[in-house]
Amino acid sequence: PMLTVTRAAFGEGPPDGDEVARWKGRAIVALADGEVLGSASWTTVIDGMSEIVAVAVAEQARRRGIGTALTVAATRAAFADGASMALLTPGDNATARVYERAGFRDTTTMLHLRHNP
Repeated sequence: PMLTVTRAAFGEGPPDGDEVARWKGRAIVALADGEVLGSASWTTVIDGMSEIVAVAVAEQARRRGIGTALTVAATRAAFADGASMALLTPGDNATARVYERAGFRDTTTMLHLRHNP
């Protein structure tokens, strides 16, 4: 259910088994009455760094502070896993405001290259 909500929030279809295995043990989930409202994950810590990723909140649960709370919880978990630095990349200005409320600040510009063979 967690990845289904996450992928739906990003406009994507259901997850496959490989994706489920990849995030096992590195995700925070927000629940209410047994329903998944949102989730956030962090990458494996490498050289003291982790990226906060896949912060998503179900459409019907947005604008309640859940995204901010999930971002804070995932960041704390990354630090507990040994990170000394956490970063994230907002997809748009509205998302950037959520991350700012969680304590993140814009400090640099990052370029990404995705290779899809």
